Amino acid sequence: MAKELNIRVIPRVRKTVYGTPILSDALEQMYKHAKGDYIGYINSDIIFLSDFSTITKHIQTFPHPFIVSSQRYALDVENEIVGKKNWEKTLRKRIKNEFVHPILSSSDYFIFPKTLHLPLPPFALGKLYWDRWFYYYAKKHHIALLDATPSVTAIHQQHYGLKGLHGYDTVKLGREVESNIRLLGGPENAFHIFDCEYYLYPNGIQKKKMTITRIIRTTEIWLHLFSSKHRHVRPLWSLVKYARFLVTSFRQQIQI
Repeated sequence: MAKELNIRVIPRVRKTVYGTPILSDALEQMYKHAKGDYIGYINSDIIFLSDFSTITKHIQTFPHPFIVSSQRYALDVENEIVGKKNWEKTLRKRIKNEFVHPILSSSDYFIFPKTLHLPLPPFALGKLYWDRWFYYYAKKHHIALLDATPSVTAIHQQHYGLKGLHGYDTVKLGREVESNIRLLGGPENAFHIFDCEYYLYPNGIQKKKMTITRIIRTTEIWLHLFSSKHRHVRPLWSLVKYARFLVTSFRQQIQI
């Protein structure tokens, strides 16, 4: 297939002692071999629909360094479907009929300018928390985060029945998951897509509106980053974090 589509395959990527590819090595090879202006890391279990082109349409005129990602839709895709007759229409219909909603917890792709060199730690690929680093690093270094969920349909092919392949059978979370948490600097650095400042819509990029929850979260992030060198503000960070938890819980109760 790679030959048919004129895609270059790089077969050798460094691996952990458990045989899992190391993401930082894959990224370095992408920087080395990429010929375009942008780099996109995409997990192989993701299916994009035609609206993915919205990203390439709008990022070319965005004036700041950026990282783009989006939430994903989880679907059980048991048979080959891409390229079949009306395959995109079929997937959209399944998302609608099965009441599938975007998943907030993790991201499976990131797009950014090639000039933005990201010093990714040696995360074990697919072992959780590696994606959170992109959001954390962007916040720490004032890189714009663009959430393309309103315009891009990213479908995650479910495969969680294969828990052994994720290392979950080793310990509670798996040794490689625990290693990824350490490389991230701890679970408190696990930022996520909610922390993006911009939405990427079909008609352009817009700054997110500041809600009470976002104001609290923005303050929480600033205090967390500031407290890494000024430990005396740590109690204030904990207080703001708890305030966000209360506001979020209250809103959830109202919705129920």
